[in-house]
Amino acid sequence: MSNFLDSDLIDPHYLVRRGSKHREPLKVDESFSEAFSFKGDPTGCSFLCSFAIISRGLRLVFRCWNKYDGAIYFGIGLTPVDVSTDNTLDSELFIPQFEISRTPDVWITNGWSVDPVELFVTQGNLLIGGHIFSCVVETVNCLSVPLNNRNGWCRNSEAKNVLPMQILPLHRERFFMSDEIILEAMFSYEIISTDLALVIALKVGCGGKSFAAAFMPFPVVTGKKQVEELLDENQWKTHDYKKYSKAFEKMTLIAIRNIRAGILMTEEDKSVLKIRIFAV
Repeated sequence: MSNFLDSDLIDPHYLVRRGSKHREPLKVDESFSEAFSFKGDPTGCSFLCSFAIISRGLRLVFRCWNKYDGAIYFGIGLTPVDVSTDNTLDSELFIPQFEISRTPDVWITNGWSVDPVELFVTQGNLLIGGHIFSCVVETVNCLSVPLNNRNGWCRNSEAKNVLPMQILPLHRERFFMSDEIILEAMFSYEIISTDLALVIALKVGCGGKSFAAAFMPFPVVTGKKQVEELLDENQWKTHDYKKYSKAFEKMTLIAIRNIRAGILMTEEDKSVLKIRIFAV
């Protein structure tokens, strides 16, 4: 969860219907992100969670139910701050809006879906976006200089995912990508104080999961042609500074000068692409 407000999200309430909590932040600071972790049981994972937005007199509520067969129910919304996050509210959120006795101020859900989901709700000048994604990308910058993105990125998805434009030294950033069938994307980060950029291309879909990583001279062109070239394993030769890999393989390491990057993609349905860049 990323909080772009000028106040903290506090007083979390969790209701886990199926499964268990593994990580539950006590608050989400302003201009900061926190990760939640839930583990399902053999039938799936189902939980309701809310945080208070004290300055608005509201609670941010989100509901997720992920079944063992891949079907997902996802909803986000706002309720008055004094509405309890309990079994009654949880049950009412599955009833059509006009039948809800303690109607949230705003509430939207996709119903049941087997595809990635993106939802947005607004109230006043509040905008809330929620995503059930195809892939999460986590980048850890262990260098002493920032990583900057000046070219945006190329992707085949129309989802309004936000790519971090800068990753500060000794910081970690995450962003999410979604597409209904096959996700292909390419992005790059300039390594400040050098003439190099770290370039990543990835593909996630029914045909498998793969990625390519390379150090290239800056500036880098990120277009559809470049995505196809990077992800074409038949075009690759053995180089230390660029490599292609699939999700089931071990950590991939690329190197140039004294800079290294380790990249690993997990195999689960919602893949995580982990990137760590460092110097030796």
